[in-house]
Amino acid sequence: MPRVSVIIAAYNAERVIEEAISSIACQTFTDWECIVCDDGSTDNTEQAIRRAIRDDPRFTLLKNVENSGHAKTRNRCIDIAKGEYIAIQDADDVSVDSRLEEQVSFLDDHPNVSVVSARTEFFGEDGRVWGEIRPPEEPSLRDWAKGSSMVHAAAMMRKSDLVSIGSYDERYFRLEDYDLWLRMLARGFKLVTIPRVLYRVHWAIGDYSRKKIKDRLSEVRLKLRAFKYLRMPFRYYPYILKPLFAGMLPSMIIYRHHIKRFRK
Repeated sequence: MPRVSVIIAAYNAERVIEEAISSIACQTFTDWECIVCDDGSTDNTEQAIRRAIRDDPRFTLLKNVENSGHAKTRNRCIDIAKGEYIAIQDADDVSVDSRLEEQVSFLDDHPNVSVVSARTEFFGEDGRVWGEIRPPEEPSLRDWAKGSSMVHAAAMMRKSDLVSIGSYDERYFRLEDYDLWLRMLARGFKLVTIPRVLYRVHWAIGDYSRKKIKDRLSEVRLKLRAFKYLRMPFRYYPYILKPLFAGMLPSMIIYRHHIKRFRK
C-alpha cells in the first residue's frame, strides 16, 4: 500500500496538466500513487494525461462522462485511494520536488495534526513568479472568520480524518475547500501550514472572473452556518459580508491589490 495518494481533478487542462503530473513524478518521496480524473473535459485533456503518465503503474486514470465539479471528482478519487495520506494537486499547478517528503515527515512527527499545507508561490502566464502567499502557521479563529486560511491545493490530509467527516460536500461550488476546513475545525481537527514554499500556483487576471454572485451568496450562507457551530464571537460576524463586498469590486482592482499584497 502506498503511504500517499495524490489526487488530481482535471477539466479542460490539456495545456497545463502534463507539467502538474511531471511535478509529482519527480518527487523525492517515492512511496505514492497518483489518481488523475478527467472531469468530462471537452478538449484533449485525456490524451495529455495519457502522454504524461505513459506506462507508470503508480498512476491511475479515471474519466467522468460529464463535468461533475471538483468536489464530486475528488470524492471519487478518495473512494479508491489506498494511501494513509491524501495530497491535493491542482491540474494547473506545480509541486516542489520535496513537497511530499516534507509533508509526510511533518504528519509522521505530529500525530495531532490532521492537515498540513505550505506556503505557495504565484506565477503568471509567462512563468515568472510574482508573489508568495504566507498563511498563518496555526490560524486563529479570527483568521478563519476572514476566509480560508490555508492553501487547499498544497494540502496533505490524513485520509481517516477526511473520510470521518464525509469528505467534500458536493453541494458547494468553488467553496468545497473552505467548507471542508470549517467542518474539520468544528470536529476539533488541527490544521497547520509549514512556513516553506512547497507549491506553485498559476494565477493571472483571468482567474478573478470565476466567482459569480450566486457563489458569493453561497459563501455568505456557508459562513453564517459555520460561525454558529464554531461559536464565533459576535465581533467577527461582519466578516460574513466580505464576499459580497469583494464581488462589487472590478477584477482588475482585486488583481492589483493581490499583486501588491503578495509580491515577493
